[in-house]
Amino acid sequence: MTKALLSLLLFALVVSSPSIIARPLGRPALSNADQAAIIQLAVELIIEMEARSKGKGHLSRLSELMIVSKKNMSPALLPKLEGFRFSLMGEKEIRKRWKRSRTFKYLWVGEFSGGSEVVGLSVGISESRGGLPYHFSVYRYQFSRSGEKWQGKIHTVTC
Repeated sequence: MTKALLSLLLFALVVSSPSIIARPLGRPALSNADQAAIIQLAVELIIEMEARSKGKGHLSRLSELMIVSKKNMSPALLPKLEGFRFSLMGEKEIRKRWKRSRTFKYLWVGEFSGGSEVVGLSVGISESRGGLPYHFSVYRYQFSRSGEKWQGKIHTVTC
């Protein structure tokens, strides 16, 4: 009797709470505006880091059309940076270009982790040359909300 009552109570709680149904466990409750702001900041941090470590001339290579994987992305989430153009591409087309292009580079965005105030995110850049893997960089971030703005820092870089 007690198990049945607990099961019924749990069922009623889940059905009556749309936030439990609308968001898979482990995913933060972030609005599209928050996600876009975090992705924008993540890409700005990559560009800043690349400029410091490799010089501003290197940015001209980054400012070419930057392909972004559609996985975990939408047009509304694409960064908007002066001098940079971003374009979404599906995984199938990325694989095709990866194999056929002399040099091909694309950016991918991982899933958000954490909560609504402290958020983790990985962003990576993958590059091929002659259809073979050439270079991978993965930037792992931690973002926190400060008032209405997001602040972030890169805490791990893997190349």
